Amino acid sequence: MNLNKRALFLIIPVVFLSFLVASSAFYWSLEKTIRGLEENRLELAITELTTSFHQYSTFAESYLEATLQNTALRRFLSSQDSQYKQVSLGTAITKATGKFKHHRSDRLSFLIVDHINMEKPKEQFFFEISDDPFSNLSSGLRRDYESFIASNNSRVWGYTQEPDGTGKITTSRIVDRITLFEPTDIASNNSVLLQLAVEPTRYLELKKSLIETYQADISYNKVLPNNSYAFRNKAYLGPGEVLFIDVPESYLTERLLPVRATIILVSIALFFVSALILLHLVKRYITGPIESLESQLSNVVDQHQDNISISHIGNDEVGRLQRTFHKLYGELATAYKRTKQLAERDPLTQLHNMSYIHEQAANAIEEAREKDECVALIYIDLDNFKFVNDKYGHDVGDALLQAFAARLSSAVRSEDLVCSKKMPLASPGRIAGDEFSVVVRGIHDATVPEQIGKRVLSLFKEGFHFDKGQFPVSASIGISMYPADGDTLAELLANADNAMYQAKDNGKNSIAFYSKELATSMRRRMEIEHELHNMDTDKEFYLVYMPLVATKNNSVDGFEVLLRWNSPKLGFVGPDEFVPIAERCGLFEKIDNWVTENAMRQYAQLKESLGRDFKLSINLSSAQLNLNLIGHRLIELIKQHKIPSHCIQLEMTETLSVEFSRQANQFLELLREQGFNVAIDDFGTGHTALLQLVEYPADMIKFDKTFVEKAMEPTNRAMLGPLVSLCHSQGLKVTVEGVETKEMASYLTDIGCDYLQGYYFGKPAKLEDLKLENF
Repeated sequence: MNLNKRALFLIIPVVFLSFLVASSAFYWSLEKTIRGLEENRLELAITELTTSFHQYSTFAESYLEATLQNTALRRFLSSQDSQYKQVSLGTAITKATGKFKHHRSDRLSFLIVDHINMEKPKEQFFFEISDDPFSNLSSGLRRDYESFIASNNSRVWGYTQEPDGTGKITTSRIVDRITLFEPTDIASNNSVLLQLAVEPTRYLELKKSLIETYQADISYNKVLPNNSYAFRNKAYLGPGEVLFIDVPESYLTERLLPVRATIILVSIALFFVSALILLHLVKRYITGPIESLESQLSNVVDQHQDNISISHIGNDEVGRLQRTFHKLYGELATAYKRTKQLAERDPLTQLHNMSYIHEQAANAIEEAREKDECVALIYIDLDNFKFVNDKYGHDVGDALLQAFAARLSSAVRSEDLVCSKKMPLASPGRIAGDEFSVVVRGIHDATVPEQIGKRVLSLFKEGFHFDKGQFPVSASIGISMYPADGDTLAELLANADNAMYQAKDNGKNSIAFYSKELATSMRRRMEIEHELHNMDTDKEFYLVYMPLVATKNNSVDGFEVLLRWNSPKLGFVGPDEFVPIAERCGLFEKIDNWVTENAMRQYAQLKESLGRDFKLSINLSSAQLNLNLIGHRLIELIKQHKIPSHCIQLEMTETLSVEFSRQANQFLELLREQGFNVAIDDFGTGHTALLQLVEYPADMIKFDKTFVEKAMEPTNRAMLGPLVSLCHSQGLKVTVEGVETKEMASYLTDIGCDYLQGYYFGKPAKLEDLKLENF
């Protein structure tokens, strides 16, 4: 049997059975859905019917109550003028119905019966609003009030279904003629029966519509003995009044007949169409490939096409032969593509590698030279990546680089860049390690490189977060431009690298553009970094002490220990210059350990000279606070040198801001639990709000010298007092740096500052140069 016949005898029956099963399942599902929709529709109709009935019932009660409050009724019951009082009462009733216009009724009647007893009832007044101007009291209404009198009740509500399909809601009440309240003796001659009858016109219309729509059987207060119903429901109209609704099965059958016919016709049509399509596909994808296989093989051999196309997916000889040849030639093509990718892509991040960046940048520069355009080279370095890689392992480091590469590709998409002219093209790449680049070509708007840089920086808000956690990593970005900053890639790369280091010096997670001044600064930075790596700390580092004066008794309460560096090659280098470089190149832990160990070692000597314990303030790198590298070492040192922990105050810079606050808070809480004091140093130099700073687990805030100098100006002086009061309200002591005159010291003492520091009290000095007799 050939393949065409095999397909005919095997595929067609399967398709037929599939359509049969699918159509049946679809019909059953649709039937269930239609039944549910009809049930919901009936439920809504019954709800509307019940609501309408209740509105009329409420209307009858409200109308009767309103009539009792009407002065016309009182005049009627007390007046002797029979003709006048009937006209007056009729007019009042007609006006009252205007208040209830939203309850449409084709017939409303009001009846007053005097002398309430079964033998001599007297119909004193009857008024009806209807289409019949000559209407009289009907026998039905008379039976209703006679039945009411016989019940010996003072209030009765009821609904009467008439043989003609209409009905009325009757509300009756017996009241005292004078007070219009319920009498103590219902049969008293002074009692009057008031009866209001309302035809619920809208309710009757809705009931009629429901019967016509659903061919329903409706009965009151009993269930019809009908077993062949599709739906059965009931509505509660009032006390003792229940409406039963039965929808026959024939209603649902009629609804389903068109659906059933449609499904059958559509299924038959789809079956024949599918059968024809399958026969066509069999011919095209089974028998046809046999004829085309030889032609394709010849074209591949003759290099007219790269590979044969797999047009047959079966497991017969043709299919296996096609896949074998396709695999053979596919592996050859894949090997070529893989070799090309390895030559152009970084294997870890899948960004362009340095080799491709060179080629791409060279083409961009050549194109820019011809079109008089600009090219930007953006150099990105990940701050603190080395620490993450060493502390958490290379697997986490590699995962971080991959996550950043993916986000970098999204951040530099050209369609997201705002440009008034031609759209620039930005291509990211990896230079090496944690260094990346973005080559931007076709620049007509000078703001585009900075836009890209800001997009990259936005990826590092509060560190870098990805599926393995949140890590203290930021980015420093340097930008150089063709032709202003170089004519070759080598020049642009070197200058962007220098600008990147300037961004690090500016506080990391920032952008810097290349300039000549920057080049000079970078040479100085490189010299400092080289000396830091090769220095002898014990010979070149030394400590100086700055007095900390308590304002409450104008005495020295302690000292702040400060680090100084005297390099044999560079001379004196200030901490403001070398500390940021040390943090960037990973030497902060080494320096902090040297400072804390030597300061605590000298504590005993200073204590012996002073003859008492004192407060020793030690500055710590913000990286230590964020990464908690020195906490346990501090605890060991105070135990080793027998220093009370409350005598040690650890100072962190305000430029820590809210960056990595969770790690910093945990570290600071650990130190405070051990008894250490914590101070926020250099307040006023960063960008942190004071209300954020007071939320840190700290004991003291130190106002920076520059900040205080500006605050001491006459136009600004009024703000210092409230700032000090706010800190005190949060349980924080206040220290002011840079006090250089007696006037400053007096003023700051008067506004409540707790501690003062500055040259007025003494310059920083080595331990051996301190004049302790003054303290």
